[in-house]
Amino acid sequence: MILSLTQVAIAGLLIFFSGLLALGLKLKITRSLWIASLRTALQLFMMGFLLQWVFQAESTLVVILMMATMTVVAAFTAAQRSI
Repeated sequence: MILSLTQVAIAGLLIFFSGLLALGLKLKITRSLWIASLRTALQLFMMGFLLQWVFQAESTLVVILMMATMTVVAAFTAAQRSI
């Protein structure tokens, strides 16, 4: 599924309004919200390029290595959060 520019703009506006609401309510999370939003967008952008390359490679080995890497990273992350 390819996102349209309108869908991306709507998502951006939701984040923007969340930031304004946090600022208005003086929740002191505005900076964290913006940083998290930028990190999320950057990570999704990079993963999109990486996965596009993986699936265009049409190599079973590349797909299996990518799946294994993602599984190991997910397990490591879950283990770190449970400590």
